[in-house]
Amino acid sequence: MRLVLIRHAHSEANAAGILSGRLPNVHLTEKGLEQSEHLAVRLGNFPVASLRVSPMERCFETISPWINSVVLPNNPKFTPIIDQELTEVDYGSWSGKKLAVLSKNKLWRTVQESPSRMYFPKGEGIAQMQSRAMKSVHEAVESKSKGAAVIVSHGDVIKS
Repeated sequence: MRLVLIRHAHSEANAAGILSGRLPNVHLTEKGLEQSEHLAVRLGNFPVASLRVSPMERCFETISPWINSVVLPNNPKFTPIIDQELTEVDYGSWSGKKLAVLSKNKLWRTVQESPSRMYFPKGEGIAQMQSRAMKSVHEAVESKSKGAAVIVSHGDVIKS
């Protein structure tokens, strides 16, 4: 089984230097939209067994050009899975805050040096997120279908 991991393209939160987490309505920037178009070309055409996408808007916006230009023309009945297990880390009270401000917090050192020990105030821990995301990855790769398992998610989810 081939596993393709894709992080969403440049988002409005990336441009603003904000840790958006699960905040709704965070979309791609113009740069991100261009990246998503280039991604469609770069990925090209290959057999897809499953496509799992985080429920955050920026993830579906990232993969939509590829779905529309490559996947659906070859398989009009193909349906991507919106997978809650692949959603962004719940950064809790850190959500929506500037990274420049958060980097001065004592806990930032834990995030950088021992992320698996980090539990975000009023949010979830990195280890918790890793556990839920890996359930989805294991389901995807255990499929008996021919083709690649494609996962579209977030930087921290993919890194973990």
